[in-house]
Amino acid sequence: MIVVYHYDDQHDLERWFQYQILNRSFDKAAIGWVEADGIYSLQNRVELLYPYMDWNISLDQEILISYPKITKIQTASCVYPIELEKKIKSAICAYDWEGVSKIMQEFRESFQDGQIYMPKEIKECYVRFLWVVISIAKEIGCMEQQKPDSQKLIEMIMNARTKEELCHATDFLLALMVPYQNKGDSVHLTVKKVKSMIHEFYQTGITLEEISVRLNMTPEYIGTLFHKEMGITFSAYMKSYRINKAKELLCGTQYKLYEIAERVGYHDPKYFSKVFKEITGQLPTDYRKTYK
Repeated sequence: MIVVYHYDDQHDLERWFQYQILNRSFDKAAIGWVEADGIYSLQNRVELLYPYMDWNISLDQEILISYPKITKIQTASCVYPIELEKKIKSAICAYDWEGVSKIMQEFRESFQDGQIYMPKEIKECYVRFLWVVISIAKEIGCMEQQKPDSQKLIEMIMNARTKEELCHATDFLLALMVPYQNKGDSVHLTVKKVKSMIHEFYQTGITLEEISVRLNMTPEYIGTLFHKEMGITFSAYMKSYRINKAKELLCGTQYKLYEIAERVGYHDPKYFSKVFKEITGQLPTDYRKTYK
């Protein structure tokens, strides 16, 4: 903290800090400015300023955060980049780590398009996006920790005051993801790719024949390999995965039965109920009553 007193002109002094200190700093710095009526009000004024320091995330790094000017900034509506979410899901499921890194960079840059957004909205987008990455990475087994420190990640995002600190949060998450597979274990990799495609396309459905074309292998070979490694057939795994997703929706949402059926890849609610009971021993409605 720097305390300056008995100055002649507030605006001149602000400009001096802006151009002589902040713009010439070699390190990424965040500097805020607030006036106090006297030494006894310093603490309250600093506490008033501090929450606004995360405006460095939205503005250029060389901008002085001056209170109360900062409260009058006009902002644009921050739109969550849903297309990038879809792209990073596909890249993770395809084990395309270079693609994952590039999409993550695209995500960071999507908030630096010349518009000014509320820092809180940017942080909320980061939390949502990284939560999706964690979920899909855990599903296909490419997290070094199956239970990453999610609380630490959220704290890193919500406590961030600069763009660099937000980048540290994304780097922290990427570091938990396994960037390679054991090349000598080609069988294991093939089965993982099949599983990742099931996880990605279970809502619309994907056949063994379609996967075989993508992997340039015969359906018979993939089916046999999958059964050998997983101890379950391809179709049985697909069915089980869909029903597990249905369980999550039954317990965690208010969706109607036909909506849940459609969301997990069944267009006929009656057939969905039949399959659900076949696997769980209960009808979907009974399961919801029991576990919701």
